[in-house]
Amino acid sequence: MTHDYAILKTSSANCPEDFYHAPCLTEVVNLDTPAVDAFIDFKNNPPLSIFADAKLDDAIREANYSVAHTLIVKNQDVNMLGLVSSRQLHGELPVRISQDRGTPRSNITVGLVMFPIEELLCIDYKLIAGARVGHIVDTLHEKRTPYLLVRDDEQPQMIRGMFSAWQLSKQIGTPSIANHLSEASSLAELSRRSS
Repeated sequence: MTHDYAILKTSSANCPEDFYHAPCLTEVVNLDTPAVDAFIDFKNNPPLSIFADAKLDDAIREANYSVAHTLIVKNQDVNMLGLVSSRQLHGELPVRISQDRGTPRSNITVGLVMFPIEELLCIDYKLIAGARVGHIVDTLHEKRTPYLLVRDDEQPQMIRGMFSAWQLSKQIGTPSIANHLSEASSLAELSRRSS
């Protein structure tokens, strides 16, 4: 059985043509910029993830492709267990764990160096709708955390996105945000995780 299909009308593509794509993070922000402009929205930029039992070298390769060089760490049921950043993967913690446990760095898993979900803070998306970057920076400083997860309004058990101190430092153009938090958290982290 044959059908006669009508030829569809076409036109030439005029360069440059626009295309649908996920919006990029605003490259440069200041403290008065709306917080949603500096927010890593997983609806627009799906996060990269890695299993907790993956080796560090695998995580380093994956983190290089991530928006904020941060990966979501998941278990086999694809539940979020925490976050791991390039800074953590290249930092002192893997060296300390290797020395303390007498194991080669190549055997250390992501789960040993991640920020566990229990230590991460959340904020509701509706709160950032009217907030400025300055609100987020002050919250990160006050809570002494490098990350602030954002919970979806429609599905409260769903993480909608996040703010990263390192990403904000890059966007604002000052390392002070990330450095301050990094120094404060890395000492506590090293002592807690190596014991």
